[in-house]
Amino acid sequence: NTDNTMLYYDFESMVSPAKNVVNVWIKQEVRGKIYSFALWELSCSERKVRILIKHGYDSVNGGIIELPNSDETYPTKFSYVIPETVEAKLAKIVCPKRGGMN
Repeated sequence: NTDNTMLYYDFESMVSPAKNVVNVWIKQEVRGKIYSFALWELSCSERKVRILIKHGYDSVNGGIIELPNSDETYPTKFSYVIPETVEAKLAKIVCPKRGGMN
């Protein structure tokens, strides 16, 4: 990425709370340092994604930081997964069938 941002998903944290729905934790690193952790929810059958909760990360003390206004911000509304985006790539990995979305 041009801004040196990397996203990592935690395969072991993946759960399916409902049919064709996958929740997975995403770690975001900026310039090699952990920036945030977010729980993403993908609706595989509807081709939509949203963020359930997001936490900042204190790289100095190694702890989770509650982000301002997180109660009002999360969960976000579902949005369509756009082809060739990070969300589309993640869907191909975590959603069963047809290369990512049903």
